[in-house]
Amino acid sequence: AASSTFDAIQSRLRSAGTEDSAGQSKVQAALAEWSLGYKAYLKGDAATAKKHFTESIHLDATYSPPYNSLGNLASNEGDEASAEKLYRTAMSKDSNYWAPYYNLGRLAEISGDEASAKDYYVKALSMRPNEPIISNALDSLAKDGGK
Repeated sequence: AASSTFDAIQSRLRSAGTEDSAGQSKVQAALAEWSLGYKAYLKGDAATAKKHFTESIHLDATYSPPYNSLGNLASNEGDEASAEKLYRTAMSKDSNYWAPYYNLGRLAEISGDEASAKDYYVKALSMRPNEPIISNALDSLAKDGGK
């Protein structure tokens, strides 16, 4: 999953190259903040991760990964309502970003809504066909009786 996240970063940097230098600097700063947050998240430091993800949004409110990442933090804390809202915000910022669809599938599966979970996983997989985490979720859902 991390490599696909960094693919998104590289794509974002390439698109930022078409903006003026101030716009490009803003995008790069937002990416840098998100990256610091992601590293903290991987280390289990939720407070530092949240600080960096929030700053990333402050720098570039159109960048979707920090919303998705904040959704993951909310989900980890058991706040599914906030997580869902953040995932949906991430989707509204970039409808081609697979991760919030996967995460909404996870939330749907946890709540017992296997049909919606499958729909979200299939949508995520259509965006990221070689992402094992999505394939594994679909396989697990099928084994557990999901339709």
